[in-house]
Amino acid sequence: MTRHTMTASTAMLLLLVFTSLAPILGAPNTVDVLSDQDLENQLPDDSKLWPAGARSGATSWLKEIADSDGDTGQWTSSAIADDGTIWVSFYSAAGRDLKVAKWTGWSWEVNDVYTFGDIGKYSEIAIDSNDDPRIASFDITNGVLRISRYDGTSWTTYTVAPGENTGDGNPYSGEGRIGFAIDDSDSEWFSFYVDIGSGEYVLKFANWDSSDSSWAYGVIDDGFGEDSANYDDWTDAGQFSSLQIGADGRPRVAYTCAIVNSISDPVTGTIINAWYDKSLRYAAFDGSGWSINDIHINESGSNYWPAWWLQLEIDDNGNENIAYQNISGWDSVRLAVNTGSGWSHSLIANNSNNLGEYIRVESDDTGDLHIVYQDWTNDDLVLMRGSGTTWETVKIDTIGSVGAYADISLNTNGEEIFSYNNFDNSDLIIATPAPDADGDGLADAQDRCMNTPLNKVIDDTGCHYEQQILTTSGSDSQYVDVIKGDDGLLRLAHYRGMSDDSGISCDRNVANNTDDCNLAYRKQNSDGTWGNEEWVDQGGETGRYASIEIAPDGTESIAYHAKTETNSFGFVTKTAAKIATKSGTTWSTSTISEDNSTGWYTDLAIDSQGNRVVSYTDNT
Repeated sequence: MTRHTMTASTAMLLLLVFTSLAPILGAPNTVDVLSDQDLENQLPDDSKLWPAGARSGATSWLKEIADSDGDTGQWTSSAIADDGTIWVSFYSAAGRDLKVAKWTGWSWEVNDVYTFGDIGKYSEIAIDSNDDPRIASFDITNGVLRISRYDGTSWTTYTVAPGENTGDGNPYSGEGRIGFAIDDSDSEWFSFYVDIGSGEYVLKFANWDSSDSSWAYGVIDDGFGEDSANYDDWTDAGQFSSLQIGADGRPRVAYTCAIVNSISDPVTGTIINAWYDKSLRYAAFDGSGWSINDIHINESGSNYWPAWWLQLEIDDNGNENIAYQNISGWDSVRLAVNTGSGWSHSLIANNSNNLGEYIRVESDDTGDLHIVYQDWTNDDLVLMRGSGTTWETVKIDTIGSVGAYADISLNTNGEEIFSYNNFDNSDLIIATPAPDADGDGLADAQDRCMNTPLNKVIDDTGCHYEQQILTTSGSDSQYVDVIKGDDGLLRLAHYRGMSDDSGISCDRNVANNTDDCNLAYRKQNSDGTWGNEEWVDQGGETGRYASIEIAPDGTESIAYHAKTETNSFGFVTKTAAKIATKSGTTWSTSTISEDNSTGWYTDLAIDSQGNRVVSYTDNT
């Protein structure tokens, strides 16, 4: 049984109880039951590893560690084949490799795709007509874009547009997104960010023709609309791009762009003012060239990016939507919609948090959108479902620092599958739909406490706790241990500490039975309240490292440390490991071992035959 010492400015004896294990009833004279808000305010910082609250809605997700091989699970991208196979590409920083996870029907199978050099960042996966995946990713070692194709048996990796600039000098520098899609002919389209020198970055494209394996390469945007006469080398287009195939079978690209414009004196030609126009842009290919439109431009004189993380989604009816992160002030989530006659954009999520990191979007059969992103302030993974002005927001995962490098796919039932990184453990997490009988947002397979009360705080195993204050004076917060008997009631042993807050030292004289620095015991009542405190051992300073267990016949025992002898100056000369046993309603104590420094860190175990085993440290 593990015990913890809690330090705080006010030392109280607190207990957290599973409500699914025992009912908690109000008992004003014995116990204070705190609200969820009070609980959140009073628990230590690491309690924030528990979810903020039970999630709403019927959908839950089974969150599984698909890969834990070192620092892994970055730059995830997911796709589902027609046969239902889930594929997730990702970057493993541990080996600087491109890897892929595949659902086999009973487990996640992880394989290397390409391991030469540093490859795999900005990965994007798509499924071809043979139900096989292809992955576009960036090779940092060689400064080129790569395409990896699976033939049903093995992976082969090629260079995109060989001989062309597809990433000389690593222009992304650790942040960005490439565009990748496969059209109906199994030909491939790529959009990517290129440094062409002199501080100018442009958006380019490449096309692989499946009919003859030839490559086409060209420019999408090298500063459309800029003041080319004075600021031709200042363009920054395409660090974030997203490419999809439109209803006409041709590619569409959403991307970030910054160009410089200026105002000049009409007489002298002297530049009066110059500024960056930063915008969310959209480009459509007509078979021979690209038409470009600004969708959202920063206000004149402002230096913020109206779009950063972004993704373009085209539904089955050809409707085009762009979900994107706006980074003016607190980062917000916005949606741009192609109305047919132009683009409109609106705010769909905003508060005092930084929202929209790693944003992704998918559309279902009804045309509704499913948007996932990381709440960077709280390190949570957040889902939004809906369209127009009606949105449902669901927190998918809130345990620790999660949600980076997220992606989303929808299965044939319109249910979401998520891939993302757990920063705390550097793992790849894949969350799939799963039954949730009590609707607390935690899959039954991972739920230790079914029938959780609605709207209650739960931990990562689905259990809800109520905090109860058992004592409000003195120093009762140390060396606490708790166990549940066969009757379903809890027993608690703890070190009493000071009886008040005076700070006077403990009376260590073994002959003096005092009410401080002693071993104490409490038992829970059937209505959830707690009985009075019982003294187990009051002789001198005794009761540290309390460990309580119950034998198969119901006998209760507590192992603990005691200071058993002092000299005439009050200094401790002997200590002991002791054990207390409850027979009926009384406790008896006995010494296991005594010396000048023994009995520290006691721990007790009882086997199925009732034999008691006590471990402790002897510093003699």
